[in-house]
Amino acid sequence: MIKDLNKKTIMISGVGKGLGKIFLENCIENGAFVIGFTRSKIDLKKIKKKYLKRSKIFIGDGKDTKFIDKIFSYLKLKDIKLDGLINNAGERQRSSFVEIDYEKIKELISNNFISKFYLTQKFIKNIKQKKIPRSIINIGSIVGDQGFSDLTGYGSTKGALTGFTKCLAVELSEKKFNCRVNIINPGFIKTSYYKNFKKNKKLFKWTIEKTLLKRWGEPKEISNLLIFLLSEKSSYINGQKINIDGGWTTK
Repeated sequence: MIKDLNKKTIMISGVGKGLGKIFLENCIENGAFVIGFTRSKIDLKKIKKKYLKRSKIFIGDGKDTKFIDKIFSYLKLKDIKLDGLINNAGERQRSSFVEIDYEKIKELISNNFISKFYLTQKFIKNIKQKKIPRSIINIGSIVGDQGFSDLTGYGSTKGALTGFTKCLAVELSEKKFNCRVNIINPGFIKTSYYKNFKKNKKLFKWTIEKTLLKRWGEPKEISNLLIFLLSEKSSYINGQKINIDGGWTTK
């Protein structure tokens, strides 16, 4: 049986935990080799050996351009051509708008947007044969699509990714790079903060009531769409914003 990502090399940021770790595992299970990075050696220890055999993981900060340059120098040395990029790594910061620290908001923008801008530039420059179809997937959030209190900074960075996605899709198409660009906006997904949400019964009940499917999403439900968008099965999907939120943004 031919797997959807057979013989493809996919780059993923933030593979050490959360959705990034699920993306790493699912890409490999679907036949891909993964080039990834994470901030911590502790995160690396959580990745099963069977996945490490089908990947090359770097330890460093995605905001550090020299670190990103190091990764692409390795790819050039090994003559590795990338077929897909998943801009996943990011941080969530909750604070009242009038109280948010200016230096922290600059760091948030750097982590959630500017670092992805630079990484994507490097990915595009890695493309040599434009005849081979490629795919870029940005991981946003419904917070960037629909207003939430005390998440103005975070939501702004995720909203910026939507504009980035649409503009880049047009530019790469016009310049015949044969590379599609889409964004996935997850809703409430059972990642690390799920348990903390459940402790606040009132808040958790509110999220369930607002979601048409009356539940939180499973990480695999995000990852399954991601595999589809990386594959040729989605070859006519480009420049799209796809919300996976159980119907939250429908209301």
